[in-house]
Amino acid sequence: MSDFKNYLNKQLRDEEFRKEYEKLAPEFSIIQAVIDARKTGNLTQKEFL
Repeated sequence: MSDFKNYLNKQLRDEEFRKEYEKLAPEFSIIQAVIDARKTGNLTQKEFL
């Protein structure tokens, strides 16, 4: 597991952190969709916009 994943898993044990992290889930989903679209289209950020 990556260092980031380990760190995130530890932080998610904290209830306040977890609630705030979960509030951001829709934003994270949009960001991931943009990243996936760029990869699929083999586009740079500049080309994507």
